Amino acid sequence: MSGGPARLAEVPEAKADGLAAEVYDEIRRVTGVPTVAFVYRALAVDPEGLAAAWADLAPNLSHPGVRASAARLDGSRAGRAARLPDAVVSVDRSAAAATLAAFDRLNRLNLVGLTALLDGVDAHGPRAPATDAADPIAGGLPMADLDALPRATIALLERMSVPISGPTRPILIPSLYRYFAADHALLAALWEAIRPLAESGALERAAAALRTEAGVLARTLPYGVRRLERVTARAIVERFSATIPAMIVVTGLVRQALDARYPTGLR
Repeated sequence: MSGGPARLAEVPEAKADGLAAEVYDEIRRVTGVPTVAFVYRALAVDPEGLAAAWADLAPNLSHPGVRASAARLDGSRAGRAARLPDAVVSVDRSAAAATLAAFDRLNRLNLVGLTALLDGVDAHGPRAPATDAADPIAGGLPMADLDALPRATIALLERMSVPISGPTRPILIPSLYRYFAADHALLAALWEAIRPLAESGALERAAAALRTEAGVLARTLPYGVRRLERVTARAIVERFSATIPAMIVVTGLVRQALDARYPTGLR
């Protein structure tokens, strides 16, 4: 789509204030992850819409049963990525492991939550207050500022994004890729390792299976979720609902390529 913004609009964490900043703080506490997922940063362009959606999601995504079920969503069906040579891996593997673990958690929880927002969930009982995560994930890699990256790296990120989020403009560059974008050579090596699977039918088949599993989980959430009706917010959620299942698969492929092993209990 010509004439529009090149990338999907978002409210970066460092620039959030007022209601958006308050919701971001609660998202971090409830998920136990120090970064706010891209879908919420995109929704924060309308802070009141973000707050309304999060009010329904927070008690559900903090529920131990929901967290356990979401963590079991299987993103390993697409195959295995080749391990990168040690000389190419310029990031600390333990920090990379923490980043990947954070995305594993966020993407699985958010896939269930976004599915619920699109379809709505009837209340099964009185809503309990959201609780903070008992197992926070600390550390991780810094996320590159897209505006500060070389043009060649932006072009590579866009190519990497197409199998995940499609070519539609404004383009959606998954946040996970940004954590490896400071080193163009590493990013390119990761792409070569995951590309055969990312561009194959195996990725879409695995993502489709995840969407089906998430739909089942969403219908059994313990607390009611109002169907999202705001037109702009719904379009954002629809797009991320299509993108996140593929990113769950790709996160596993990146983990294999980096040989980034999660510490015991880190999920």
